[in-house]
Amino acid sequence: MENAFENAIFNSQKDETLTLFLKQTERLSALHPYMSYSTINMKILRKCGGELEHAIKWRCVGPCSTEHYINSMEDIITKTRIGKTCTRVPMESKMVSKTSREDKRPERPILKCYTCGRTSNLANTCTKKTNINESQVIKKVQFDSTLNIDRPYPPVLRRPDYPDSPKAREALEKHVQELIQLGVLRKVGDNEEVEVTMPVIIAWHNDKSRMVGDFGGLNTYTVPDRYPIARIQETLTQVSKAKYITSMDALKGFHQNGLTPKTKKLLRIITHCGIYEYLRMPFGIKNAPSYYQRMMNTIFATELSEGWLILYIDDIFICSDSWSLHLERLARILDKATGVNINISLKKCNFGFEELEALGHIVSGLRSGIDKK
Repeated sequence: MENAFENAIFNSQKDETLTLFLKQTERLSALHPYMSYSTINMKILRKCGGELEHAIKWRCVGPCSTEHYINSMEDIITKTRIGKTCTRVPMESKMVSKTSREDKRPERPILKCYTCGRTSNLANTCTKKTNINESQVIKKVQFDSTLNIDRPYPPVLRRPDYPDSPKAREALEKHVQELIQLGVLRKVGDNEEVEVTMPVIIAWHNDKSRMVGDFGGLNTYTVPDRYPIARIQETLTQVSKAKYITSMDALKGFHQNGLTPKTKKLLRIITHCGIYEYLRMPFGIKNAPSYYQRMMNTIFATELSEGWLILYIDDIFICSDSWSLHLERLARILDKATGVNINISLKKCNFGFEELEALGHIVSGLRSGIDKK
């Protein structure tokens, strides 16, 4: 039975992950009754070898259940290039010593931190400042937007706050404080002149609240910005032609767009706890998508002209036909984003996939279809 375990190999293109774990767990449990499940899982992962083994271990940091290992392994095999190219080299049928087995094991790829370049840590534990921390103050991108509304301002732009339930008021206060801490909002002083105030609404979904400004009156009198937004179908067609795709999402995208002093005075909200002024572009403004698309197109004009970068408002897509070229392009975009203070939402990033969800569709180098979710 020990020989059967040692000689077992895993081919990601032929073997099922669940079968591998069940069969090898049964063998190891019979040979070593007191061996812990975490040790058994580690021994089974060595059957994958190379990049696949390393990717699973990085995915499953800390104590993990066998089910989590299986799901992570399936995810990597089906969604990344690693699983499609990984086949461990079979061991010789004759018995070999432990030393020789270790020598034959494929070398792990050398990983280094993108931020500092050291191999001793990765970006998630790096002490160097990065633009992926979602709790830090959101920096302003070096572009300011202006809303054009002629004076005198109509009465519809001076509105009172809406009555709210105690639960909604509590949620509103929480959202206001969060935006103040992020540098998106500030409280208007008692001695400041106030000509425009817009009420806010607390929207609920799955017991989670969201603060939404009622900017309907403001949008009615705003001169429309005709800057073109990328068409979804054209974007999907471009993405689906690539072999490797990375998608990134700007963290609270519109909030990274700065405002001129005149525009800040127009974007003031009124609540039960006072009047507040937006220092960055809020969501719900008529021209916000056009402003943001123009800003992104200006920043990444060179990359757009080369045809491998696709921008849809705050969604970023990097497309390549080779892995090495894809890494170069990814580094190039991250360098430029950091240079102009664009923060990236790490939770919404997908790096180097052959197939992923984009704009409500599933796209890959072979097809493009609607995501049924």
